[in-house]
Amino acid sequence: MKSRDVWSLISKDVIKTNPEWKQKTYIQCENKWKDIKRKYMETKDHNNKSGNDPKTCKFYEDLEEVLGEKPCVKPVSLASNFNKRHRTIINSKEQNDFDEIFEDFESSTSQSEGLLKKKRKMTRVERELKDWSAALLADAKVREEARERRHREVIAESKVAIDIYKEMMGKLIDKL
Repeated sequence: MKSRDVWSLISKDVIKTNPEWKQKTYIQCENKWKDIKRKYMETKDHNNKSGNDPKTCKFYEDLEEVLGEKPCVKPVSLASNFNKRHRTIINSKEQNDFDEIFEDFESSTSQSEGLLKKKRKMTRVERELKDWSAALLADAKVREEARERRHREVIAESKVAIDIYKEMMGKLIDKL
């Protein structure tokens, strides 16, 4: 779907939930979302700076739960020229020492990232999505079993009808 279509569906849903918002277009809904997300990002950046008093914004907790660990808010990795800068300064003997230290640093950070990922708790939205998908899978399984049962019943009825047809045809042939 195109972004325009998604925001159009959202605006229609907003109008259904609150009839006072009849004049809200999909563009206004999209702009409102962008504004809320921008304010959240500004607040998040402010709170991540050392020495700043913590700030909050409207829907901060909800957005933190939904967007808190997403790459758009918390990047997976950052680009750096750290390696390039130091390689030009260090001579060949120190270069080997630096490579060993850098490899140790890379392996320790990858191990610590793995530990952090294991300890991360699921958000409320993730738990609800997990429960919802489990319910959908269970429902799909029940529907598939019902479809198979109906198929077996149709096949059985067809076999009975074919047997009756053969029997009647046999009687007709015997009369001739």
